[in-house]
Amino acid sequence: MNTQKDFLSALFDQHEHACFAKDQYGIKTSCIHSSPHHNRVQQFVTLNPLLPGTTRKKVNVAAKRNFLLEYDLELATIESQLEYMDDYFPGLYTTAVHSGGKSVHFIISLEESVTQEEYDRIFWRLQQYEPHLDPMCKDTSRLTRLGGALRSNGNLQEILYVGDRIPQQKLESFLDEKGIQRAPDRTGRRSKPLGDSKGRIHPADAKILNGEEIIQEGERYNKLRGIIARLIVFNIDKTPEDLYNRLEKARELCGYIGKEEDEIIWKSINGAFDKKASGQWS
Repeated sequence: MNTQKDFLSALFDQHEHACFAKDQYGIKTSCIHSSPHHNRVQQFVTLNPLLPGTTRKKVNVAAKRNFLLEYDLELATIESQLEYMDDYFPGLYTTAVHSGGKSVHFIISLEESVTQEEYDRIFWRLQQYEPHLDPMCKDTSRLTRLGGALRSNGNLQEILYVGDRIPQQKLESFLDEKGIQRAPDRTGRRSKPLGDSKGRIHPADAKILNGEEIIQEGERYNKLRGIIARLIVFNIDKTPEDLYNRLEKARELCGYIGKEEDEIIWKSINGAFDKKASGQWS
């Protein structure tokens, strides 16, 4: 039977640090194997190791090797989810943990750490191969369920499988064999994420998009939030400048929109722009 120590050793090195948290708001780091956090109180651990003495932020990720695979699928049993993953990613995932709810969370762990650009490219390819993959898993500093811990509902987050890390080339070659193209080259395009510090795309960029493309991208994240996106961008074709007034429109049409919904909307806009610019959409 796999233990919590086995789970952590598969994803982290002995000297590395991570954030262990009892809820989604945890930010403090501690050493993986030297602190007494191997208990059932902490529900979460960061997906990737963090720099010692820092807090949980993307800029503080010390090594980018782990890829979280979560799905928005209605697969009734644990067995059916394991079968699904064995069909789609045979011999590739390193850990499988039951969330204590309905889903099983899988992590692909690479033998080597990659750069942020490489990480984004690999995750992009994973999304092309498996469109049901939750796009929020792209965050290298996000929290994932800690195997062997108890969820807040009292259910065990059971460790279903622990295996070995895999070479990056094994994953890349697998995706090559499945006909998944390499992520588009951003040569000649801005190297930073689209948008200003608040995520806003300049109207000159937005003109290449239309509302339906953004809606299509938004519905990949969540049906309800896709509807919110539809309400906000209903007239983007006519007046791209209205992108800057999205929150005001959301409050007027929906009554309220939170930070998470706002991020989803802008991920939808940026995702649509990326697909347009890379030629996936004509």
